[in-house]
Amino acid sequence: MGAGIILMTYDNDVPKILGLVGDIATRRKQGATYDLPKGTEDPGESSFACALRETQEETGIVIHPSEIIEGPYKTSYLSMWMAEIPKDTPVIIEKNPITGKYEHDGFDWLTEQQALKLMYPYLRPFVHWAFNHF
Repeated sequence: MGAGIILMTYDNDVPKILGLVGDIATRRKQGATYDLPKGTEDPGESSFACALRETQEETGIVIHPSEIIEGPYKTSYLSMWMAEIPKDTPVIIEKNPITGKYEHDGFDWLTEQQALKLMYPYLRPFVHWAFNHF
């Protein structure tokens, strides 16, 4: 099972979601551009601990449990929480500590329309949930 944290912000009173630009192979496979910060649970790790760890690994952003504003929203394969962060929070895309490769090629702040069109299809229900609860 996987878990992650949807990062939301306001940009001139417009709600936006952080979209991570997937690597080229995944973009081709998914037929879309953007991913969310998430990953697979390590053995013995809770979904929530996984969400916190993966968000930090994939964005460089440390989310404290008290900063979670909604969630979890679950499907059979993924649990997601939501946190609000300031728009100017630095996002740092680094290499995966295990594989040594970049999992994402960048990031963008997306409006709901952009995210619903450009996010990987299997993540769009999470996008819909996030904008309805933010």
